[in-house]
Amino acid sequence: LTRLDDVSQDNRYIHFEAVPHARSELALPLLRGKTLLGVLDIRSNQVAAFRLDDLPVLQSLADQVAIAIENASLYQSEKARRQLAETLYRVGLALSGTLDLPEVLALILEHLAETVAYDRAAVMLPDKGELEIVAARGFPEQPHPRQIRISIKEDDVFRQIMQTRQPLVIPDVLERTDWQHLENLPQARAWLGVPLPRFNQVIGMLSITREQPNAFSQDEVRLAATFANQAAFALENARLYDKISR
Repeated sequence: LTRLDDVSQDNRYIHFEAVPHARSELALPLLRGKTLLGVLDIRSNQVAAFRLDDLPVLQSLADQVAIAIENASLYQSEKARRQLAETLYRVGLALSGTLDLPEVLALILEHLAETVAYDRAAVMLPDKGELEIVAARGFPEQPHPRQIRISIKEDDVFRQIMQTRQPLVIPDVLERTDWQHLENLPQARAWLGVPLPRFNQVIGMLSITREQPNAFSQDEVRLAATFANQAAFALENARLYDKISR
């Protein structure tokens, strides 16, 4: 708790244009247990506007505000989890509803956009020492994404993803000397590579790009990994069906 009877006499006070005539201030902590949720900041245009006998009532108000904030936060978290579960359920149904390989690839990128927003994304599969783009969204028409092949090197990102079987986030690709920038593509900044796991191997990866640095949160990384498990299952089934059909 902080009480300033005259803000002009305290060098800690920061003036805000929204309250130019403030003379006194009272800052009350918004606490839930030992967790500080924020501060209830009250200002007056009168000097010494807040008396000592006002404090218990105002702190009680702050406690009620803290309870309301926590309840709203819990509600939003529960709502978000429910929406996420519903989204993943719909994605699972859509991906399991077809064995047509091109359709499955298109559905993967379509539903990935609903799950984790991106500027550019691709499904990439290894083939003879190179990564082949088998489906893409957000790429320019030239060069055609299916014509792009990237050599798999000893210490590159795909090797790392294969070995760890974990998503890999690069907050800013400009800070990596080994990043392979492809000509005629908009400059990538933040990149997320997500393995497509099937049993004990990685059959490929989702390449997810944003054109702003530091753009992926940990929640988005976990969400993308959950999505990739569903995508890998659908992709492998479609590939096997396509092989049998041929």
